[in-house]
Amino acid sequence: MKTKLRLKKRNVLVVIVLYLGLATLAWSHGGAGLLLLLLLYGAACLAGAKAMVDGAEARRWKGGAVEFAKSEALSALGKPCASFHYVFASKQDLTLPLLARMQSELRSKLGCSDLRETSFRDIDQDLPRPETREFRLAAAPDSARHTRFHFLCSVTRTLNVQGIRWWVLVLGERDPNRVLFWYAFSPATVPFVGLAYLQRQFEPLHCLTSVDNGFFNSLDVLARTREIEFVAYESLMDTLDAFGIDTSDLLAQRANILNVNVNGGASATLGSLVQGALNRISGTAAGVGATVARQR
Repeated sequence: MKTKLRLKKRNVLVVIVLYLGLATLAWSHGGAGLLLLLLLYGAACLAGAKAMVDGAEARRWKGGAVEFAKSEALSALGKPCASFHYVFASKQDLTLPLLARMQSELRSKLGCSDLRETSFRDIDQDLPRPETREFRLAAAPDSARHTRFHFLCSVTRTLNVQGIRWWVLVLGERDPNRVLFWYAFSPATVPFVGLAYLQRQFEPLHCLTSVDNGFFNSLDVLARTREIEFVAYESLMDTLDAFGIDTSDLLAQRANILNVNVNGGASATLGSLVQGALNRISGTAAGVGATVARQR
């Protein structure tokens, strides 16, 4: 049975007491005029906070593409929890066979959606024109506590050198407590983040979501992340084997890349990094904040 984050009564009480205190202070020092001025200022900031959220949601998938400015390209899909990059040589173009195999395995073994084409558009003002690139995106089933998972991959080819890179991204649900604080404290935040928002350097939607930091959800996040990586990794190896490409180096890395239950020593490095990324779920308000980068 799925559970949802609930609005905590104490947070509502804190906001009410804070605003009543500010109203009393304004009335005692400036009378009705100062109180009215503060009310108008607060209303304007509330409207600005809502406009930021509405604008961020509208431009998240503007024109069917994920828009970003210079960095934070993946933020619309979640926080990177794991990634992998592999390069190989082949005269045959393996893009379509590899993506087809990966889609079939992710769908049949984990219930993921199809790997659909997704565009990312960099609208950085320093560029002479926006730059767009294509990726493939699939969604995995949510955890019991509404944490979402995305699998994003990119396949490249330069003559006979080909490569694949993928990310597993974790996205929290809309937290009513964060929503409350976003609007309640908007008079103290909106004036200072407005310019950054217009320049695409501030993402207000990050302030509204959180990954449940409970022990069970941490287990679910770690398990689902490893499952997605396992299926993707096996699909890559099977495809390369089918086309007669040597995968001995991949096989040698397999234990370090996919093994979660490491016990220490040098071979525990990658597993420890992944575990550390998941540990940050319970240590940061923003959810998963660590990126595990693994390269050949």
